[in-house]
Amino acid sequence: MNLGFPEIFIILLMALLLFGPRKLPELARSMGEAVREFKKQVNAIREEAKPLDDMPNASHNRLEPDTLNPQTKGADTPHHGRP
Repeated sequence: MNLGFPEIFIILLMALLLFGPRKLPELARSMGEAVREFKKQVNAIREEAKPLDDMPNASHNRLEPDTLNPQTKGADTPHHGRP
């Protein structure tokens, strides 16, 4: 889906008619701030996740689902006094 000059011009003209000449700059400014904040948060999450990606054998350090809950190992396995 490519937007050419005529399509962009029509979109801008419709925005101008809907919001008016005074609200349009405020709307553009708030959208710019929202995009900036979103990019900042995405970068923060990526930086936070980097140490996890750099760990050696990161896939081998994950717990298997059976090790998370001892009751899922097998119904016939005694739990030695545990309910």
